[in-house]
Amino acid sequence: MRLFKTFGIYTFSTFLKSAIPFLLLPIITKFLSPADFGIARFYQVVLRLLAGIIMLGVPACCTIFYFKHPKKEYPSLLLNSIVSPMILMLFIVILSFSLKGILSPIFDVNVFWILFIGPFALLYLFPEITYTTLINQEKPISFSLFNLLQIILHFSITAILIIIFGFDWLGILLGILISLLVLNFLSIKYLITNKLLGGTLNLKLIKYSFYLGSPMILQRIGGLIINKSDVLFISIMLGKDTLGIYAVGYQIGMIVLLIQDAFGKAWRPYVFKKLNREKQSDRVMIVKLSYLVMFMYLLLPVMIYFVTPYIFKIFIDIRYHDSINIAPLVALAYSFLGMYKLVTIYIFYMKKTALLSSFTLINGALNIILNYFLIKVYGVMGAVYATIISMFIIFILAFIISNRVYPMPWNPIKILRTS
Repeated sequence: MRLFKTFGIYTFSTFLKSAIPFLLLPIITKFLSPADFGIARFYQVVLRLLAGIIMLGVPACCTIFYFKHPKKEYPSLLLNSIVSPMILMLFIVILSFSLKGILSPIFDVNVFWILFIGPFALLYLFPEITYTTLINQEKPISFSLFNLLQIILHFSITAILIIIFGFDWLGILLGILISLLVLNFLSIKYLITNKLLGGTLNLKLIKYSFYLGSPMILQRIGGLIINKSDVLFISIMLGKDTLGIYAVGYQIGMIVLLIQDAFGKAWRPYVFKKLNREKQSDRVMIVKLSYLVMFMYLLLPVMIYFVTPYIFKIFIDIRYHDSINIAPLVALAYSFLGMYKLVTIYIFYMKKTALLSSFTLINGALNIILNYFLIKVYGVMGAVYATIISMFIIFILAFIISNRVYPMPWNPIKILRTS
């Protein structure tokens, strides 16, 4: 019961957070052209890709720090883990300054964003650490309040800039930037006040956190490539106006991702605790719940298929209605991704982070290849087909290998007998 109560809180919180892009859709589609929205989407994708590199897997490592080490070591582990991202950010700033003349015309982006993209991306680090820490401490209320603050800041700032001051795509990026600055201040204050960040710098701990987290770069980047490579291909091959239309349908289909993320926040601490007890009955219960969740994930795209026409009719400007068929297919792709996350948690539990990275590297490469060929044949719908195929394949592969790393009683016949 505690699991589902916590899941309910995380779901409500995540849906509140999802209200940012969803509630902004009527504003964006009314005041911004598809090309403007496409430009903003392009910048957001590049920013998230770079943030995935700079963070060096530190937020994910926080779970290992918390459950696999004495609690008194957590502040020092956390302090030393942020050293490597800081150094990497400085390197990216230097590299961006050196290559600004080359990158600006290639990607058709402003030089300002090239120079400051590194520090901008680093702003995701401390809020992500705080989110993960609150999850590990099983404080869903605090997590939800932190989410709610981000929602209010992001939505209000973006809406004011676009509606009142007439900003174009820049209003979306400034809304993200300002809200992240505030969240960083509050995140650092929370960690220090609660004695979760402290100690002294230790080269051994810096190396430990780097070797633990760096393999997760490939996993993070692979995941972002899976989610965002379609944006880059559509932008280059079909144009930013088509990208803007595609992004609206994609945003609605991502409701499934929001649900699985909410469930994952409650699921991971629950599974880790159960596995630490090393009881077969606990493993059986985990598998039963996993099958139930998989079934629910597959129902979600069906529900979205029937709801989507009403969403477009009420909220979305007619200029973007060509993306109405995209939403349910994107939802199906993310259902497979949610199932993938359910089976790879055991690999993460065994600290096989390099193996996780290999999965996402394969998935990312497959997604890129499929995007290139399917977009050429099927246009914008090819990007959706590529995402569905790649996520399904990687789920099957992960299911097989995960059970070898940490065998679980997945046989459905035996599970029914135990029932």
